[in-house]
Amino acid sequence: MKKIMFASLALVATVLMTSCNPYEDGPLISIQSKSARIANTWVVASAIESDGTDITESFADDQWTFSKEGDATIITKEAGITLTYGGDWDLESDDEIFELTISGEILGIPFSTTDEYTILRLSNTEFWLLDKNDTEIRLEPF
Repeated sequence: MKKIMFASLALVATVLMTSCNPYEDGPLISIQSKSARIANTWVVASAIESDGTDITESFADDQWTFSKEGDATIITKEAGITLTYGGDWDLESDDEIFELTISGEILGIPFSTTDEYTILRLSNTEFWLLDKNDTEIRLEPF
């Protein structure tokens, strides 16, 4: 009887673990919350457009910082000038979509933009996103 009970529990655990992985590239299981894994300062390790074009260099000086509470700071360089933007982030669609809202000013004109990314992988050391143009952005800790 104990063998049947153990086999049943193992089967249920296996089904739960394989069905609970919302991200195409994993991880299969994590003890940290998604917010805790996102909370970090990230740099772009690679950015590849859907046609295979490598655009990683265009993110060379970027730093994306996310707090566990949902705050976001993006630091980027454009034309040799360092720009810092603030905003917030949230998880949508059963935590499969990373929504990032950034606001700031360009030449004194205020702006706000929201982008949605499909999460492909989310671990402490890898945060892989797919944007609306199917560009895959792989982030790693700073």
